Amino acid sequence: MNRMLLSAVSAWLCCAVLTSSPASATTHVVNQGPLSFDPATLVVTRGDTVQWNWSIGIHTVTSGTGFADPNVGALFDAPLDSANEFSYVFFDTVGAYPYHCIPHQLDGMTGTIVVTGDTTDVTQIGLLFSPANVNIRQGDTVRWTWNDGPHTVTSGTGFADPNVGALFDAPLDSANITFLYTFTDTLGTYPYHCIPHQLEGMNGTVTVEANPFTGVAGPDFPVDPLEKESTWSDLKALFR
Repeated sequence: MNRMLLSAVSAWLCCAVLTSSPASATTHVVNQGPLSFDPATLVVTRGDTVQWNWSIGIHTVTSGTGFADPNVGALFDAPLDSANEFSYVFFDTVGAYPYHCIPHQLDGMTGTIVVTGDTTDVTQIGLLFSPANVNIRQGDTVRWTWNDGPHTVTSGTGFADPNVGALFDAPLDSANITFLYTFTDTLGTYPYHCIPHQLEGMNGTVTVEANPFTGVAGPDFPVDPLEKESTWSDLKALFR
């Protein structure tokens, strides 16, 4: 397959991915050293792409901690050599994703991708939270920003809620200009309010929704598809 066609396929894939991912999605590069991935630990935002670049030898980029991991290769499992580059779009749940090189895992050729969520802003304006109601995905963070007056950001519906403040209860004032909370909790709607102004209607909700996406592997660059498939199967058989 010639490079012009590969470039066209890559461009098409990028356009398709961007229609489903945040406008700020970023591509991060992990370089393969002789027996290492650099950086070994990489922090990305859900929807970002990680591209592994080959330099020397025959390697793999395989999800999981290694041989003993029952889910080894379940997320991705690709060759990384002179004929193959590999990229992966992390649309997955927020968390840490270990990976390794099959033939060199015992030599410490491992890495971790840490996927973080997005941040949604809520601003205090007078006796209102704006926007009052926000929808986010599990693992995302909400950042409340102070504008004037003494306020709080307190979970629960108000005085009568037996669980008032159980999830969070923070001041929002000139000494505490921002408050951030990451919603790793159960899916659902979380009401909150300002304690001194709840009777004036200073309240809001955060609705936590499930992550609808799974990861999308980018194209690799085999010299010949049939040769690549045969070589890759033989390589995996040697180390499993």
